[in-house]
Amino acid sequence: MVDDILLRKLADKTHMDQWTRLINSVDASQFQIYPSMVFVPEDVTDVINICQYAYGKETPLTPRGGGTGLLGQALTKGIVVDISKHLNRIIETDENHVVVEPGVVKAVLDKELKKKGKFLPPDPSSSNFCTIGGMIANNSSGAHTLQYGSTIDFVEELDVVYSDGSKSTIGSSIELDQRCTSLLPIVLTKLGLIAASFPDTSKNSSGFRLDALIRNGSYFPQRVFAAAEGTLGIITKAKLRTVDIPQFVTLLVCVFFNLVGLLQSVPKILSFRPSAVELLSFGHLSSDMGQHIEKGLTDLPTIYVELCGESMARLEQQVDRCRSALKQRCISIELLSDTTSCNAAWKERRNSLNHILRVSDGNKKAIGIIEDTVVKPSLLEEYIPFVQGIYDKYKLDYVMYGHIGNGNIHTRPLINVQSVQGERVLEHLAGEVFLKVKELNGSISAEHGDGLARSRYIGEMFGVDTYRLFVQVKKIFDKKNIMNPGKKCCLLSKTI
Repeated sequence: MVDDILLRKLADKTHMDQWTRLINSVDASQFQIYPSMVFVPEDVTDVINICQYAYGKETPLTPRGGGTGLLGQALTKGIVVDISKHLNRIIETDENHVVVEPGVVKAVLDKELKKKGKFLPPDPSSSNFCTIGGMIANNSSGAHTLQYGSTIDFVEELDVVYSDGSKSTIGSSIELDQRCTSLLPIVLTKLGLIAASFPDTSKNSSGFRLDALIRNGSYFPQRVFAAAEGTLGIITKAKLRTVDIPQFVTLLVCVFFNLVGLLQSVPKILSFRPSAVELLSFGHLSSDMGQHIEKGLTDLPTIYVELCGESMARLEQQVDRCRSALKQRCISIELLSDTTSCNAAWKERRNSLNHILRVSDGNKKAIGIIEDTVVKPSLLEEYIPFVQGIYDKYKLDYVMYGHIGNGNIHTRPLINVQSVQGERVLEHLAGEVFLKVKELNGSISAEHGDGLARSRYIGEMFGVDTYRLFVQVKKIFDKKNIMNPGKKCCLLSKTI
């Protein structure tokens, strides 16, 4: 009875028409799932009420931002909660932080922060569309993670609504609620296991980030929501740390003779402490697809090396040393230092994913299950040729680009997943690549998350004991398993 009263109260914000369900049945992934309804809250009270309704009915509930997720994170058969339409205010900007609602688009926030000489460094390619809530849910990164870190490193406080409709504010300097109190001993008693089972990489969006909750003797419970993909609660407000925009920036566009020379150069490049080292898109495409090389794919391995600082004289010395170290292995090294040229170059890099998603050959599409692996940069000389060898083994065309300074390679094979053979090849491909990633102590997801596509591999990556910890975390925050179920971990897993 209470549930029905709640639903009537929320009726004008609830949409069950075919069109609304259709547009919310897809995101930037290859999946499609029709929700039972779409709820568009106008304020926190609406979020509380829809959670109470879903909790009573034990109906799945999935928060959705810009729908830019690449792995089906925002798709559900239950209720989609669209936070982007109304919960999109920039509430406060201060000297070193900003307070926003989760539906704020990253590019909108960038424009506002720039007025104060500040920025939020994580910069995914989808910044023109993705929301801050989605960035927290995925622990988004981008090109400048190399210098600044991922979204998890900037989250200071969160207002959240749990699955039962209760509301809480979470942060390292705030009194712990019951759920965060229950989480602490789980982490403290398993620090050794967590340290041994988590990847040795500078970025990770796979699993629950239990490795980031304890730092220098302090507890940061808010970080458990970074990379959690809306499985623990719905964020309604976030306080994020901001930093100064660097005064001087230069960009080296380095075209190498071959990929081997490029990979061998990465450790040396990193010694100059660049703010970004980005691999432009290249790949192996059959002759009848050669036109795509002119539409976003380079035919020679090329990287951007960005260096920044507060002293132009010191920066110029740094640039000269970097150029000298690379010149023997490069066909050309172009220096860009004016804002217009640098912005144009970065726009080209951000468009890599758009170019790649358009690459197709009949029923073959660029499929993204292994497109977000990460290993230590020093291991790329071993890892990238391994991946190319797997592609050759299955006779697959492919494209590749990414945040090579972090060891984060985005790569997609062209596969017809509508065929049984294509699905089988994809399964074998993912299994072999992920096994290699684990062998190299990397992560199957650096920044894009797990979603529908990769959640089933989490147990293999972290091991049974750590997966059990993930299940415990899920039970603490969402005991009825209604918050975006099917992502991250399964409470009903027979193998655990």
